[in-house]
Amino acid sequence: HRLTATSRALSDKAGVADMLRITVDTAETLLGAKRVVLLLQDENDRVRIRAARGVSEEAASRFEASLDESLFSRLANLLGADQPTSFLGMPLLARGKVRGLLVVLLDKAKRSERNEWVLSALADQASAALEHGLQEATNEDLASRLAELHSKGRRQEQALQVVRHDLGTPVGAIRGYLDLLE
Repeated sequence: HRLTATSRALSDKAGVADMLRITVDTAETLLGAKRVVLLLQDENDRVRIRAARGVSEEAASRFEASLDESLFSRLANLLGADQPTSFLGMPLLARGKVRGLLVVLLDKAKRSERNEWVLSALADQASAALEHGLQEATNEDLASRLAELHSKGRRQEQALQVVRHDLGTPVGAIRGYLDLLE
């Protein structure tokens, strides 16, 4: 029921920031996680923490890593995982590409196949919402740029009409004098 409610909440939210917050809140609540981080990949293929629970804002804002083997040891240090088996991570996939990672730190007793499936389902929901949110942001940006280009085109058309009019008046007078001379 909570996953369904989360799915609805994710689809109702327009902003990516809201989607990130809902995802980490849900992971913390559903799994009883001590700490939760949601990392997104940037344009330079580096992952950065974009939302977190149980991690200081300062540490989260400074965290940056490549999406490779070293990421897991850096995350274990950040999350304070005494054993690598005490945290779970699920990729956020969109169109076959890893866009980020949802990671939770659990008590050993809460580590179960069920919780892995719940985290996987939540990561899938977050991936879809993230992709939708990013697509909407891209569409809004493109619509804004298109409106700007239309406005620029109208201004250029108006300027051309003024030039056409300003040149047309003297040319008409010149033609009149030429007709008179003929």
